[in-house]
Amino acid sequence: MFQIAIRGLKQNPFRYVATTIAIVLGVAFYVATSVMTTSFEDTLNGSIAEAFDDVDGAVRSTEVIETDFAEIRQKIPYDTGERVAAIDGVERAGAFLTGYAQAVTADGDVVDSAGLPPQGFAWPDDTELSPYAIVDGAAPVDVDDVALDEDTFADGGFAIGDRIRVLPLPATQAFTVVGVVGPNGDGDGLGGQTVAFSIDGAAQVFGTTDVDQIFVQADDGLSQDELAASIDDALRSDGVSGLEAITGDELVGEYEDTIGQVTTIINAALQVFASIALVVGAFVIYNTFSITVAQRRREMALLRAIGASTKQVTRSIIVESLLIGVGASAVGALVGVGLGWVLLQGLGTLGSGFDIALTIPPQTLVAGVLIGSINTVFAAYTPARRGASIAPIEALRESSIEQPARSKWRTVIGVLLLVVGVTMSISAVTGADLAALTVGLPATVLAIVLLGPAIIRPMSRLIALPMVRNGSITGELARENAARNPKRTSTTSLTLVIGVALVVTATVFAATMSTSTKGQLEQQITADHVVTVGPEIALLGGGLDPTITPSIDELPGVDAAVPFRQASVEILDGFNQVTGTDTGQLEQVLDLNVVDGSVTGLESDEIAVSEAQAERDGLTVGDEVEVRFQQQAAVMVVAGVYERDDFVGSWLVDNAVLDANVTRSLDTEVLISSRGDAGDSVTAAVAEVLASNPTADIETTASFIDGEVGQIDQLLILLYGLLAMSVLVALIGIVNTMALSIHERTRELGLLRAVGMTSRQLRRTIRYESTIIALIGTVVGLGLGLFLGWVASRAAQDTFPDFAIPVISLIVIAVVGIVAGLAAGVLPARRAGKLDVLDAVTGD
Repeated sequence: MFQIAIRGLKQNPFRYVATTIAIVLGVAFYVATSVMTTSFEDTLNGSIAEAFDDVDGAVRSTEVIETDFAEIRQKIPYDTGERVAAIDGVERAGAFLTGYAQAVTADGDVVDSAGLPPQGFAWPDDTELSPYAIVDGAAPVDVDDVALDEDTFADGGFAIGDRIRVLPLPATQAFTVVGVVGPNGDGDGLGGQTVAFSIDGAAQVFGTTDVDQIFVQADDGLSQDELAASIDDALRSDGVSGLEAITGDELVGEYEDTIGQVTTIINAALQVFASIALVVGAFVIYNTFSITVAQRRREMALLRAIGASTKQVTRSIIVESLLIGVGASAVGALVGVGLGWVLLQGLGTLGSGFDIALTIPPQTLVAGVLIGSINTVFAAYTPARRGASIAPIEALRESSIEQPARSKWRTVIGVLLLVVGVTMSISAVTGADLAALTVGLPATVLAIVLLGPAIIRPMSRLIALPMVRNGSITGELARENAARNPKRTSTTSLTLVIGVALVVTATVFAATMSTSTKGQLEQQITADHVVTVGPEIALLGGGLDPTITPSIDELPGVDAAVPFRQASVEILDGFNQVTGTDTGQLEQVLDLNVVDGSVTGLESDEIAVSEAQAERDGLTVGDEVEVRFQQQAAVMVVAGVYERDDFVGSWLVDNAVLDANVTRSLDTEVLISSRGDAGDSVTAAVAEVLASNPTADIETTASFIDGEVGQIDQLLILLYGLLAMSVLVALIGIVNTMALSIHERTRELGLLRAVGMTSRQLRRTIRYESTIIALIGTVVGLGLGLFLGWVASRAAQDTFPDFAIPVISLIVIAVVGIVAGLAAGVLPARRAGKLDVLDAVTGD
């Protein structure tokens, strides 16, 4: 049987071209995503391990706010470093302090860091423990000294000795560039803009000399564990509480765990789309083997006639599929490595700040080959069993055509599943029992699969109506050919159904998000203008100096300028973001629709909460909550409950609270209300104020809202790109089915030519048939996608209440389906048009 399988592949290799392509694309997608994320993770981990190679331990606070990806620890006094350095077993100790800082160029701009957050740090007294090193010039010593990372120094046109401004400080506080900073080791970059200060300079920029942690190095002969234990014992003996010592390996491990969490999530998200491509590929494989087995009925029957058992025939086809699967998967794995390398080069071109080294994880290559091979064998198993069940008498038949089978039970079960699935899905989103979706949605999708053959004939007739106008024989033949084998046509179109349904679902949900977000922000923001800073700046606590907003507030034509800022806190034992603002003027720029209490003029011990958050936590006006900021905790009283939380989030306090509890609190947005028709003059005046703050921009409220909605559109484009692979595999499946069916119908097509059909008419018939199949997939995919999009939107209606159907986008998807169908039929149609009439009529 093995030899028969090999001979079958050698004799008809082109039958499996589409199968091979589908496997290669799916496996390549899977491997490429893993190669990219693994390479990125290993490069970052390697840089971190190298930077902390001389660090044997660290001393830090035990007070921590846990977030999803990292820890926010309380800072500790700078002089803790001196105390730790005096402990037995400590060779040296150095303080480490970081925060937001950004250098301004001579032309008043900032260097683009490709979306990476800029940061500053205090240059340590002991450079042996620093993850950074001076590569040119000198280390910062005086209060106005700075050193810049190599990329910023070069890209910004800086020179040693330049006097520059460093954000967020005003231009009046200038610094002198004294050196250039690089990684402490053989690394290739620091990733994003980095500015180094003396400890006194850092205190001016960050607003404190308290440090994040103390790095320590052990005496010779002392292990990291012994060092940490010695420090802990010494601190306890001195009566020092709230501090802990960890080993250098634990420190590096925590950084690596954080990076690993992020890359794991990214990889898992990308693998979802790779899995979709593999599932679509499985349908292509199934169809290919179904058709080829049907075309080889006489061959199978002859094997049965000369004594081959059902298991042997089945095994021969399975061996064929396994050989194809292993070979194509191996090629796909290699292509995936190449694609991963291309993606890494793209990241480098975007300016990630790192030269990312290619890492090829062997387990990923093995997994890719296994997944592709198993997927192929699994998809080919049913056609193999069907082929093995052919009776020996079939060897006497002149032709080999797959006999379409119809099953009433399949249709009945499909209808029942559709009713159950749709009912449960609707019930789940209307009755808030979302757990029922885990049954309802799979049942609905499975029902579509089962009902496919039953709906092919009526849909073919409906879709072909424009093609059969005026008695067009080509349209009628295309319609009948598409409906001749409903199961095959259903399986072929199903690949496109999956791709289109996912595209439509994403499109509908994105439209709902956009419409809801726009409507909610338009309801809430009553201001005329918005000043914002980049999200990468806000990520590290950066923003505008608080003195900027009062300057804007004093401008002619400005009614109110209200700043907003954020802080990471722990409330009710959970991580949260709290928004601070000038609550005395809040009502002049925002309408939060207060439902209880008041949010105006909040006191230093008061906090307001959104209605949704209050319901989750069972809070009412007058309740007390403990809010733990990075440096200290405060007990606050709930003073108000508001409904609209899209702009300010779930928790709201006055800026005075953040000024008292956060080391340096900077504004990330400023809402501006202007008088009458003073909008244009206000825009110009505010822009002039912001001229010395290149990270901030002013725009109208409408433009700001459009920008927020535009982020959703960018995400949708990314989803389109990720789903494109699945749609491509689906179209390859249509081409494959048409090409194989032409081979199967060679005699029939020859007879059509013999009785007078022209080559042009034959080509048109094939193109029409391909279009009908593609349109069936597109129409069913549109319907399924609309339903899934509605379900997803209803499930998220608390956040996105305004369901929207993007009619124009759906029309575009339908048009693309038509064009794709025509394109998929071009090659098969050309092949059919070139058939020799005599050879076609006399061939088997």
